[in-house]
Amino acid sequence: MVGSVGRLRDDMVQIGTASREQSAGIVQVGTSISQLDQTTQQNAALVEQTASASGSLADQARGLLDSVSRFRLPPQGLWPEPGPQADQQAIARPHQPPVLRLERPA
Repeated sequence: MVGSVGRLRDDMVQIGTASREQSAGIVQVGTSISQLDQTTQQNAALVEQTASASGSLADQARGLLDSVSRFRLPPQGLWPEPGPQADQQAIARPHQPPVLRLERPA
C-alpha cells in the first residue's frame, strides 16, 4: 500500500510537471500566432501602399506621355542615323544639340 501511494505521488508530480510544460508551450504558440498576425497586417499595409504608389506612377507616366506627345519632330530620315557619319557631323557642328528620336507607343 505504501508503494502504491508513492507511485501515485510520483504520477501526480509528473502530471503537474507535464501540465506546466504544456501551459508554457501554449503560451509560446499564442505569442507566435500574435507575431504572425502583426506581420500579416504590416504586409497588408505595405501592399496597399505599393498599389497606391503604382497608381500614382501610372498617372504620372500618362501625364509624361501626354506632354511628350505634343512635341512635333520632322519625318524620319531628315536627321542622320547614329553612327560614324553622324558622329563626324556632330563634331563639325558642336553648337547643335544632340538629336532625340521620340516615338509614341502604338
